[in-house]
Amino acid sequence: GEGDPWVNHRPTHLIDVDPSAVEPATDGG
Repeated sequence: GEGDPWVNHRPTHLIDVDPSAVEPATDGG
């Protein structure tokens, strides 16, 4: 997640795609 601003700067509840499917949500996403 550290290289993905859409994960860092936006709350996960505003994202339709689950970050966990892309990468481990280790940055609190």
